[in-house]
Amino acid sequence: MTLTAIAIFGIGALLYKVIPVRWRGWGLLIGSVLAIYWLQPALPVRPLDFVLPTTTLILGFVGWLFTRQEPTLDRDSLLTMGVVIAIIV
Repeated sequence: MTLTAIAIFGIGALLYKVIPVRWRGWGLLIGSVLAIYWLQPALPVRPLDFVLPTTTLILGFVGWLFTRQEPTLDRDSLLTMGVVIAIIV
């Protein structure tokens, strides 16, 4: 990790402290998804730079679906999935 990455994460932490409490969950979600892609090392096989983080997110989502208590997806879950898919695209 370079000093640039550390500085950006530090600025992100300060911004997280400044945003209103009700938006912190969304900020954490968006920051986490972006960090997964940004921290992926450069690989010799070019498509893997995108495929591996995307697969990680898909596996996390599938695991969440299997461990849910409710049988149906509610509005908040669908909105969260839409935000994550929009960030990926």
